Amino acid sequence: MNQRTERLGSDIHAVLSEIIARGEIRDSRVRGAGLVTITRVRVTGDLSEARAAFTVFGANAEILEEVRRGLQSARAYLQQELGRRLRARKTVMLTFEIDRSLDNAFRVDGLLRADAALRVPPPIAADAPTPTSDSDDDIPEK
Repeated sequence: MNQRTERLGSDIHAVLSEIIARGEIRDSRVRGAGLVTITRVRVTGDLSEARAAFTVFGANAEILEEVRRGLQSARAYLQQELGRRLRARKTVMLTFEIDRSLDNAFRVDGLLRADAALRVPPPIAADAPTPTSDSDDDIPEK
C-alpha cells in the first residue's frame, strides 16, 4: 500500500468509527448489537473501493452477520457522509466484512493452553526419594 491509500484508509476508519460511536446509523441491526468496532480499512490502489472490517465484542456468528447486513444497508448513507466529511471528489464504494482475527487468536490461545496442560510433568510419587539441599556433601572443603 502506498502512502495515499494508507492515509485514505486511516481517514475512512476514523470517520466510520465516529459515525458508529455516535449512533448515527439508525438500523436496529447495528444499534442493538453492542460495541461495534471498525478494526481496519483497506483501500484499493485506484482509491475507488474500501473494505472495512469490523467486530462486535462478545457477539456470535449470527449477530455478526446481522450487523454486516445492517452496515451494508446503511452503505449509501455512510458513503455520503464519507464524501462530505473527507471533502472527496469521488466517493469510495464501501463493503463490510467480519473481522475474525480476534476469534482466531482466542482459538489458537485455547489450543496452546490445552497443549501446555498436556505437557505438564507428572507429580513426584510419595515414596520417591527427594533431593535435599541441606547436605554439605556437594560443597568442597578448603
